Amino acid sequence: MRYTWGKVAEPIITALLDDQDNVDFQEKDLMTWWNNGQLRLATQKPVPRHQQYRKDDGNPFSLPQLHYRPVSIFVAGFPEAVTRLSVETALLNPEEIGFYVYEKKVVIQGIRTVPDAWVYIYQSYFPRIMDPDDELTVPEWSWEALGYYVGMQAMALKATGDARYRQYTAPPDATGTPVHNPYLKVAEWFEKRYNTILNLHVDDDEDFR
Repeated sequence: MRYTWGKVAEPIITALLDDQDNVDFQEKDLMTWWNNGQLRLATQKPVPRHQQYRKDDGNPFSLPQLHYRPVSIFVAGFPEAVTRLSVETALLNPEEIGFYVYEKKVVIQGIRTVPDAWVYIYQSYFPRIMDPDDELTVPEWSWEALGYYVGMQAMALKATGDARYRQYTAPPDATGTPVHNPYLKVAEWFEKRYNTILNLHVDDDEDFR
């Protein structure tokens, strides 16, 4: 089954915010905040990817699309993964076998001839949602978490506007202490729920990382 943002994610968000008719929050803003959440999710639960290259692709070669950070390279004829080097180490020791990333290029060095083939292992971001009909690529367990993340950003927007125009949003409590902006508290709670759900999945695939 094809799960799209508009059919799955948006109803989760609008129900959470009690804004099914997009009165308080526009759909384009909800998508922007969802994409922000996908970025954070990718940095906390990286997406494993690989891409195969051949000699004709050249060395150095361009980073794949949605590239987040490198992991390793397996070169044909080498029994183990090629070690990643810092740019400084690579430039100071050009004969050392390894690879490094510089100016959106991956460079394999120390190998006398360009390999016939190699596999680049990396971590990626999720494709951005640009239209309600775009298919969701995040894990199904993360849908609820990202809904809370969108809620957090929506409440943060409310909190910013409220703090700008009114110092307090409610009369003093029983002790005479003014009650501060309630939207900020809701935003903080939404973020806690987001992190709680992610923490339930910190050990996913632990034996296969």
